[in-house]
Amino acid sequence: MLSACCPRRGLLARRWFSSVWPHSRGLTTTAPEYYAEAKHTIIKDLTMSPEMFSSAGSAIEKFVQSGNRVYLHMAAANPVTLVQAMADQHERLDNVEVCHMHLEGKVPYLEEHCRHSFRMNSFFLSSATRKFANNGAGDFTPCFFS
Repeated sequence: MLSACCPRRGLLARRWFSSVWPHSRGLTTTAPEYYAEAKHTIIKDLTMSPEMFSSAGSAIEKFVQSGNRVYLHMAAANPVTLVQAMADQHERLDNVEVCHMHLEGKVPYLEEHCRHSFRMNSFFLSSATRKFANNGAGDFTPCFFS
């Protein structure tokens, strides 16, 4: 471990660990009790704050305006519901640049009826976005992942 190769670094790691994990200091709460209380606190906090929650459509309406640049996360982290809600509001939006790395599957804002509202700027082409960059319906900005 860390302490075997560098005793001082191991001591610092143990001090840090004991400061963030109270059970390592000899408190009597067991891990299952600690996690049950943490889960209860999280659920209690979420139920006390309903204004934190909204539909995808109302979130897009509130935060995405004409002329904005929107970044979509890539691959499996792509917010599919939000992307569909953004494409559904294409009549309200104009000149929105949508930047992304690697998208798979259906890309609703690239459909023909949405082209006047959105402009794709892809940093990495996939099978879903390559044809739009090749025919000039979107931009391609090469980006290396390393």
